[in-house]
Amino acid sequence: MRWIPNALTLLRCLCAALLPLLGVESIAFIVVYVTAGVTDALDGFLARRWRTATRFGSSFDSLADMLFTLTLLYVLMTFLHWPSWLTIWIVILAMLKVMTLIIGWLRYRQVAFLHTVLNKLSGLVIFVAPMFIIQTRAATTGIVAGIIACLVACTIASIASLEELTITIASPKLHPDIRSLVSLGSVSGKESDSKPLPRE
Repeated sequence: MRWIPNALTLLRCLCAALLPLLGVESIAFIVVYVTAGVTDALDGFLARRWRTATRFGSSFDSLADMLFTLTLLYVLMTFLHWPSWLTIWIVILAMLKVMTLIIGWLRYRQVAFLHTVLNKLSGLVIFVAPMFIIQTRAATTGIVAGIIACLVACTIASIASLEELTITIASPKLHPDIRSLVSLGSVSGKESDSKPLPRE
């Protein structure tokens, strides 16, 4: 059973690779999209339940999430044709994420993904927003509704990314499962880097 959570994570990577090849409003796209979401929910849950969580699994899960998010953004950019300022915002968010990973590597000598509450909320919103955009596009105000959904997702992602960067800079040790910046003081120095960690 140890390999099943990682196999689900790998399946999410494959789903991400398939998305650009499918029509956004097709049944196949929805099936692949929902499958990716289900694997995201199951891999961490099963790893914790079966006590097979590892640092590799946690990092692999986060990398798969990043790949899925970037692919989804590319698909939406070609589908929604949103304004250039929104594209710039997304590029800045991507650069912020890369900066955080570089700082994390320099400080901890490992890929540093944090599973904060805001990061999880951001992932959920980013997953739900595309379905909302696709369903409302046919309506007269569909484009406006899609832009609003993107604004909400980007705002939450921005706050989550800034919090993650701040924690990465401020924390002397890597705490992947830290809940928020507020809880940094209570967990600092209490967790060992060698301890197996949950995937999400």
